[in-house]
Amino acid sequence: MSEQYPDIAEQRAEIDAGLDVVLKELTDQDAPRIYELANHNPEHFTSVGEDIPSVCTSPEAVKAWLAEVKSGNSTPWERVELGVWAKDELVGCIGYGALNDVAMIWYWVGEEHSGYGFAASAVQTLVPSLLQQGHHNIGARVRKDNEASIRTLRKSGFSSGDVHNDYIRFRFTQTEDVRSQPIAA
Repeated sequence: MSEQYPDIAEQRAEIDAGLDVVLKELTDQDAPRIYELANHNPEHFTSVGEDIPSVCTSPEAVKAWLAEVKSGNSTPWERVELGVWAKDELVGCIGYGALNDVAMIWYWVGEEHSGYGFAASAVQTLVPSLLQQGHHNIGARVRKDNEASIRTLRKSGFSSGDVHNDYIRFRFTQTEDVRSQPIAA
């Protein structure tokens, strides 16, 4: 458990009250922290059926990845990667790829920050922005054994859809403002 969040009961009360996270553009200065979060406990990713993001093999690899994303040359769609900040600490990442009215989101938080509602708060912060940008078809793909991420998407207004191999596709279907909904523990 993170030293910054020593009392889960106290933290849960803050989450239920609508914990806010801040989403910020990632910079080269964030590369060592991203690397640390992703590699601090690789079992965290594999325990939920995911691999450590391949771009997180070293701080230098993270910097190269950020430069590629910022160049806009890596994909034909708009691609954005953001840091998830809570209490002035980078706790994870969220991003999306968008083309026309379609946006696919992805996210992760470091193991020591898992279970505090940061991922749900980040999703609920990002979705209204995507809707405002005209992306009305918002989706996500989650491994079917990643129960925490499935809960995150469901409480953020997403409905599950097709199952493809080991993944479930989710689509944002809630029409109400997701930020007005309480974040349930």
